[in-house]
Amino acid sequence: MSLYKKAIHIIHLCKTYYVHKKIIKNRIKKERSGNRAFLFCTPEHNNLGDHAIAIAQQKYLSDNLTDFSVIEITGNDIKNAIRYIKKVVTSDDLLIITGGGLMGDVWMEEENNVLAVIEGFPQNQIIILPETIFFSDENEEMNRLISSVKKCKDISVCCREKNSYGFSLNHLTENTYCVPDMAFYLDEYVDKTLVVERKNNIGLCFRSDAEKLKKCESIADFISSQYGSDYCIEEFSTIYQNHISPEERNSIVMDFLKNIQKYRLVVTDRLHAMVFCYITNTPCIAIDNKTHKVSGVFELIKDCNYIKLYNNDIDDLLKQLLSIEEINKPDINKQFEELNTVISQID
Repeated sequence: MSLYKKAIHIIHLCKTYYVHKKIIKNRIKKERSGNRAFLFCTPEHNNLGDHAIAIAQQKYLSDNLTDFSVIEITGNDIKNAIRYIKKVVTSDDLLIITGGGLMGDVWMEEENNVLAVIEGFPQNQIIILPETIFFSDENEEMNRLISSVKKCKDISVCCREKNSYGFSLNHLTENTYCVPDMAFYLDEYVDKTLVVERKNNIGLCFRSDAEKLKKCESIADFISSQYGSDYCIEEFSTIYQNHISPEERNSIVMDFLKNIQKYRLVVTDRLHAMVFCYITNTPCIAIDNKTHKVSGVFELIKDCNYIKLYNNDIDDLLKQLLSIEEINKPDINKQFEELNTVISQID
């Protein structure tokens, strides 16, 4: 890299730092004085599932962490202004890390943001909201996470499925809890307000990233060939066309949930497409993905009669769910009790 390019790069980094510093400073100013909780690693990218988690977390914390002001720090804030964040966070502040699929070696940028918080504030009380933790094998990244967590004075890890729960309990901390994906918390906020007439169509929502599996292509081909004459087959995605700011996320996610409800049935390998179907009472066939988080989270709602896990007989499942007449679902909110316990124990 030439000296000119290096200088331009440094100028860009400085500008980005001061932009994020100003954003963080303004967020802190808006909150009342007193107890502070920093909610770290929230999204600004285009994954609607992660934004649904962010909305649900804010609602949950507003309902259950009433004595604290909650200050959001996005993943981009951490990446670009961790130096300033370290100046404004005190040892008395509660640190909360957003839930999702941030921990592991699939999405290393997200993992590095989590590590920046854990390694940057080991003396603070830290709560990690429901995560999937996935490493492809025992590697340097896994050992770094284990070492970093063990150096924390007071850390609790919530996991959204049993595989991650087992990993955390065996390798990270005894303060490990099994809690539903935070997006499920939207159920009571969304279910009563959305009313959309379902059309005679089947929605297909499949991954195209590092977690995709080849079998989804053959499943899509089968559905199109066998059901295409009777149903309109539509492809859709939980990946929005643009990046989403914290200020935009609520309206965009709620509009997407309304759109989900138009389908008679959804077939997906995306975890949050399945969760969105649960929230909106939309029949769904869920297909497991590379990290097994779909099947893991499905275990929490397996008694729901309109969400089914793919079992190699797609035709039978399609016939079952296209003919379903009555919706029955478990009360998912009861499963947040372990998180309620963690929150109640905050110093």
